[in-house]
Amino acid sequence: MRPSNRVITLGLALFAVTGCQRDELAPYAFPQPVTVECESPPSGYLNVNYSWTPEHEFGVDPLMWSAVNLPPGLTMDPATGEISGVPTEVGIFEIEITVRDSNEPAQVSVVSCGSIEILPGGVICGDPFLPNAIVGEPYSHQLQVSAAVGNPPFVWTAVDPLPPGLTLDANTGIISGTPTMEGMFPLNVIATDSDGVEYPQDCGTLDVFPRLEVDGDKLLEVYPDGCVGPGVTLQDLVDNGVLVGGTDDPITCEYRGGLGNGNFPTGVSIDANNCSIQGTVAPSEEYGLHLWITSFIQGPVTAHVPYCAPQMSQPGGAYSVTQTFMGSDATFKPGTTQRTNATTASWGSAGDPNIDVEQVCNAPACFYKFYFSYNTLSGAASVSANPNGKLGMGMAFDGFFHSLSFTDSGVSANITDRHWVVNFDFVYCISDVEADCDSKDKAVMNGSGSNYTIGVVVRP
Repeated sequence: MRPSNRVITLGLALFAVTGCQRDELAPYAFPQPVTVECESPPSGYLNVNYSWTPEHEFGVDPLMWSAVNLPPGLTMDPATGEISGVPTEVGIFEIEITVRDSNEPAQVSVVSCGSIEILPGGVICGDPFLPNAIVGEPYSHQLQVSAAVGNPPFVWTAVDPLPPGLTLDANTGIISGTPTMEGMFPLNVIATDSDGVEYPQDCGTLDVFPRLEVDGDKLLEVYPDGCVGPGVTLQDLVDNGVLVGGTDDPITCEYRGGLGNGNFPTGVSIDANNCSIQGTVAPSEEYGLHLWITSFIQGPVTAHVPYCAPQMSQPGGAYSVTQTFMGSDATFKPGTTQRTNATTASWGSAGDPNIDVEQVCNAPACFYKFYFSYNTLSGAASVSANPNGKLGMGMAFDGFFHSLSFTDSGVSANITDRHWVVNFDFVYCISDVEADCDSKDKAVMNGSGSNYTIGVVVRP
């Protein structure tokens, strides 16, 4: 009987040892697959920082994460699984997440995690960006919080210093003021609602540009007559340093009537695309050089550039008209001058310029008269066409001459800080009958279409 008992004992011992080994090795022989919990990702808001990390169970670290169809602006950290960034598009995005562990062989879980909805909420910086600011120009821009976000009222704070001259109103979210320094200024803001919840937003940069301006010295250097003639484009003016400063916004150009902008002649136009003069001045316009201001508009800023185009045809029978200035022919050239101070400008002198009106008169008695008109100058201006007198020696009458000058001590404050022009229009009459010329209307009728226009560019 004893041998039999020993066998039974041995069998029980072997069974016991075998059972213990199976219990201890089971978790290692059959590893649990890594799983992801992501049934309801939180919603996000347009232009507001977003962060969410799905939960997981099991798996051997380190894990490798990836995702498809994330909202634009969001990315997944492959090491941590965090989905973060700043959403740039509103919508509902059905996402799929894949996680792979470091087991051998690797355990992989691919899970459809529902959707991330991006709402049109959060801090709205601009549409789509902050508008540019310009040195010396008043600036105002409203930052907003979407109605879907937070509990108003909000308190606004700027994390970064604003451009000098600008402030952020804590109660309204309005950035306003007049910038005094150009540059690119980072703008991070926080809108804090009545519950103390903060909505931070990186608004990019608030760019402050110098004003679009005309370099008067460069204008005279490149265009010695002081005005821009046919064939010159906007790009030419920029490349030649005549137009300087400005933002990256488009520039438009046009003629605008009004004080200091001169007379725009018929027959020509300004190309809206390249700002060049198109066409030629119509023969019905006065003989001489036509002068006006072309406005270059960029946002709230207007730069004023003197433009000019000649009309070189006279009617048959018209008198010969020539102008000289400082000894040189200036028949189709403008005058140029720089204002004396904020309210005073002057040009010309007795005898310079000199305008000769040549027409032989062989009658026993010859009479001449001329009439002129001008624009821009104030009631305080004094204008003179003296001296004047006949051309010819002795009793001969070969026409007459006159000078031109003005002084204005009442220049309007609206034009003192930019280029402006004065136009003078003359009507001439020569006859052996004095009554033929004793009014402007008669001079127009009897002067054979003899007229002349001359302009003066006044620099700031």
